[in-house]
Amino acid sequence: MPIDKHTGEFIDLTEAKEMTNAYQAAFPNEPKCFFFGSEKLQSVIGQDGCIGLRMYRGFDVVRNEQNVVIVGVDANGNDMTNGLLLDKGVMCPQNCDMNSPLSN
Repeated sequence: MPIDKHTGEFIDLTEAKEMTNAYQAAFPNEPKCFFFGSEKLQSVIGQDGCIGLRMYRGFDVVRNEQNVVIVGVDANGNDMTNGLLLDKGVMCPQNCDMNSPLSN
């Protein structure tokens, strides 16, 4: 599948809930999600030539916890590793919306 600034699909709440609940049931000891502030995300996506984001799962050996590394992607599908790299999102559990239908 080619990538461009339109890659991805919007889904409805029913499908999102099914997917997140299935993940949480299959991997009950894994983080449910990570929060990143909009200014940080806009800084990554606002870089010249950035058409989207790629999110890598990562493990911080110092903090002994999982996280996500976010990198901009250019029109050729290349990671913009010379640009801004975002990490240290706030993990759930610890900081969760327990009333969200996406949080099992």
